[in-house]
Amino acid sequence: MRKLSKKGQSLGGLYGGILVVASIGILLALVMFILSSMGTSFQAQDTAESVANETGFANTTGYTLTKATEQDFASPVITALYNRTDGTSVGVGNATVSAVGVVTNATATVWDNLSISYTYTYTADTESSTATGTLIDQLVDFLPWLGIILLVLAAGVVLYFMIRSFSSSNRGV
Repeated sequence: MRKLSKKGQSLGGLYGGILVVASIGILLALVMFILSSMGTSFQAQDTAESVANETGFANTTGYTLTKATEQDFASPVITALYNRTDGTSVGVGNATVSAVGVVTNATATVWDNLSISYTYTYTADTESSTATGTLIDQLVDFLPWLGIILLVLAAGVVLYFMIRSFSSSNRGV
């Protein structure tokens, strides 16, 4: 019986493995996109909120309200202004608030110790949007492990072909 000699190793089987890994990557990106879109749709739009007695100031340069960093912060309205030093009311008309939450005073009077009460709207997170956000964060935390897994798989393929080529070689003594 004649022994067949394999002169070269075929990398044809590697194509299927690469295709599977690429498919998993594309599927993971698609799932993350869908989860991100779902999380945004689960949020409560135009949620009304009020803040009482935030410490701030009013001058010509302006003071940015603390809650102005909320997602989709809009429609701020000052409901009360008090001078914290002497407890007197400062007329609401003496200060203005911009759409981005900056309180200014157009007059020469500077109030450096104000108690500011206001209302605004924003986009609030719900339990569902928080859950999808957590899931996305966990998937993103897994991505570095995916690189390690791919590296180990690549090393396994190289070792497989090396061992296969050495085991099939003829050894003459």
